[in-house]
Amino acid sequence: MSKEPIPSPDLPQLPVLSRLRRMARRFARTKRSAVSMELAIIALPFFILFLGTMEVAYDVFVQSALNAAMAATARQIYDGTVQAVDGSSGGATFVKNYMCPNVRGMLQCGLIQVNIHPLPAGKDFFSYTAPAYETGAGPSYTLATSTWSVCTGNSGVAVLFQAVYAGPTFVGALMPAFVLTYNGAYIHPTYTSDAFWVAPGFTSTASGCS
Repeated sequence: MSKEPIPSPDLPQLPVLSRLRRMARRFARTKRSAVSMELAIIALPFFILFLGTMEVAYDVFVQSALNAAMAATARQIYDGTVQAVDGSSGGATFVKNYMCPNVRGMLQCGLIQVNIHPLPAGKDFFSYTAPAYETGAGPSYTLATSTWSVCTGNSGVAVLFQAVYAGPTFVGALMPAFVLTYNGAYIHPTYTSDAFWVAPGFTSTASGCS
């Protein structure tokens, strides 16, 4: 009498295990897709926030460096050091001779533009300190300093000193309404100004700057 083969207890479980394996594989694939989707959703705001943080930090650094350079240069105008040598010159020449040594390598000298002129008698400082360095509307705002010039004035006059740094921007392409364009590229301008009475008792080499 032949014996019937005893079925293995594992045989009935094979289809179930196979289905579980397939379900596990599908779950793994679905989980990876979900993680990729979550990363894609989170990545864009994260990088925008990261670049925005860099923008703010860089702007604070540029503002501090530009303020320090202006304060040192304004002191040279105040005591007549500049007027005794070069009281009226082009903006690029003034930046190269006086602003650049005070920047001390922290900023690019070629991106600094200045406007210096005596204030008319009877006019207050505030009415002349508006940052008139941009033109246009919305995203089409452009840096417009073509009319800026340097005229440091004679002794005893009130002088307005303006400077703008046409620095790079990290988020300009993402938020063009918050930046300016300069030479076809987005920039983040940093502006500073000062107004003061020039010390009396020296003679300026400039003509027409009284």
